[in-house]
Amino acid sequence: MNVSAHTRSNVPPKNKPSVFIVAAPQDTTRIRELTELLLSKEHGANVTVWTAQTPPEPTELVQLSHMNLFVIAVTEALVNHTLKQAAEAIRFAWSENIPVLPVYYISPQSSNPDAKRFYQAVTAAVTRGKGSAADMELDGPVYSTAAFAEVFSRKLKRLILSDAVAEEITRHAFSKQVFLSYRKVDREKALSVMKAIHDLPVCQSLAIWFDDFLVAGRDFNQEIQQQLASADAFLLTVTPSLLDTPNYVWQQEYPHAIACKKKNEIIPVVAEELNRKALIQKYPELPEQVPVWNEEALRKSVVSVLFPEGEPDSVTARQKYLLGMAFLSGIMVEKDPDRAAKFLREAADQGEVNAALQLSFMYLAHIGVARDNGKAMYWKKTAFDMAYSAAAASQNEDMLELAYEAAFGTDGLVLMYYAADEQKNARLVCQQLQRLLSGYPQTDRHTFWYADCCISQGNPHFDKSAEITSDTLDSYRAIVEEGLDKLKTLPQSDEETQFLTAQGYGLLSDIERRRCNYQEALRCLHRAREILTPLSVHSDNLKFREMLSSTWEMEGTVYKLQFNYTDAARAFKQVIPIREALFAESELPTYREGLTYAYYNYGLVTNDFADGSKKISKAIELMADTVLEDPDPHMKQNLKEMRAALKKQNRKPMIAKLVSVSIILIIVAVIGGGLYGLIREILA
Repeated sequence: MNVSAHTRSNVPPKNKPSVFIVAAPQDTTRIRELTELLLSKEHGANVTVWTAQTPPEPTELVQLSHMNLFVIAVTEALVNHTLKQAAEAIRFAWSENIPVLPVYYISPQSSNPDAKRFYQAVTAAVTRGKGSAADMELDGPVYSTAAFAEVFSRKLKRLILSDAVAEEITRHAFSKQVFLSYRKVDREKALSVMKAIHDLPVCQSLAIWFDDFLVAGRDFNQEIQQQLASADAFLLTVTPSLLDTPNYVWQQEYPHAIACKKKNEIIPVVAEELNRKALIQKYPELPEQVPVWNEEALRKSVVSVLFPEGEPDSVTARQKYLLGMAFLSGIMVEKDPDRAAKFLREAADQGEVNAALQLSFMYLAHIGVARDNGKAMYWKKTAFDMAYSAAAASQNEDMLELAYEAAFGTDGLVLMYYAADEQKNARLVCQQLQRLLSGYPQTDRHTFWYADCCISQGNPHFDKSAEITSDTLDSYRAIVEEGLDKLKTLPQSDEETQFLTAQGYGLLSDIERRRCNYQEALRCLHRAREILTPLSVHSDNLKFREMLSSTWEMEGTVYKLQFNYTDAARAFKQVIPIREALFAESELPTYREGLTYAYYNYGLVTNDFADGSKKISKAIELMADTVLEDPDPHMKQNLKEMRAALKKQNRKPMIAKLVSVSIILIIVAVIGGGLYGLIREILA
């Protein structure tokens, strides 16, 4: 496998997170486009993009274990020519806890034969390895859509370190650096040596350079010599293969280490027993070898070489966070998700907010740990509490921003609580943040955050209807109106301000609908749509169109409650093309669910019985796909109800005909009876 490394401005790619592009050989244009896109993004200066002339064969995959992300160019060429290799690459990434980001150049919809083949091949490959296919994330941006760049950037931002954190790792995470030498055939034994070294408490902040960090296309002899010269020690993995002649360690690395290092800066670690006399003969001046399985001897040897002046100070919480991110990304150390999670937990326990936020994301996205929504919520709450306390103790703008991010950022704590049916906790977080913001200067940014707190508190969507009283609705309306008043003081040209304003009017409509004040509910929906319509036209942001479709859906619901099925059908019909476009552009479960109910709602109320049956049938197909992926009891019940509704819908034409015939017969009977009476009178 011939691989090439690409960086922005061709700067040296050392100590950067690595992204590997999996693509068919025919897709050279796609590979070039993706490479340019990756390097042009926010973290592009911090990334090395690796490409290969062909997808890796199974025996070559081990060379990619230090990658931080696999980007898969899902094209017709890949599906039809290199699908097996691509599926195996995804399976390898899954087993190595490397995130996968598919980019779809074909439609990812389940009706697409190429997409079906891709999903089936990946599922078959993954189930042979670690985990289950049910946990596999195959969502990704669709290249042909207007929102591609936005979705791609958002996903990339969550998966790749920022430039600032990567630079801080390089500068401040490590106390010392060693050069690890080993034969290529001994890679697994070398990894065991690295693990044993890092298991020593004194070495937890030790950087270890090894040949995974070599860059394709550069003079690797020169690179090795530079790394050897700058390292604090030379760590040699001792195995029987060192006695083979010739080998690169014997010819190049060891002689150069002897030339540029003192003898007491060389640490030979025995990973497998061998003929020690033969070893000394072949490697003269080699110090006493230390067995990797003798922890105490290994510790003494490392301390005597690296820390003759005494063991380093204890690692700070911030340093543990940086070490966690280093082991997660493989920056200056081997990739070790388990060790990364350990460092991040320790850092979070010691008050490092960013570590808690990272842990929450890892548990949500299945990166280095098993997916666990409960633990994700726990660490997000921990991050919020720490940031809140720090921001309350002193006017710390950075901590205030982290508190807001934990509450309202991507997969924020407020949304997590609402989704977990913990409405009181969601509103409590909003109230805490409101109180905190009240003590800070009222800048535009703080005002927006305050308004966000208000509007999120007034959301009745997650409350059980039976538990909502008139007083509750009054309080919700008051807090939402307070948020809207705050937003009126901000520049209305800002898209986020407009969107939050539209959200506020949408919530007011929901509140008024629950009061049965239907005219006011419709007025609020029309106001929200006045804001969202131009936003949806002039921006690629999917959430604007998603919210616009929701206003039409809510309007249809209001008309339906008034038994105005004609206007309800008109409103629900407006939802369908918007949701179809959203689902085509990004086949996320949330968009599929939205389209499902768009078809279903319209099918129930339209007077066009044939079209109604067709739409309900489409809804059933989509819901069946959802249940197949996630057999949730609630979704199963919805599917059952939809099938029952379809049977009723199919009977409607017959019922309508029977009603029409009955009415005609009644009219005929009435008219006939009248004529009969009139004739009787005349004859009398």
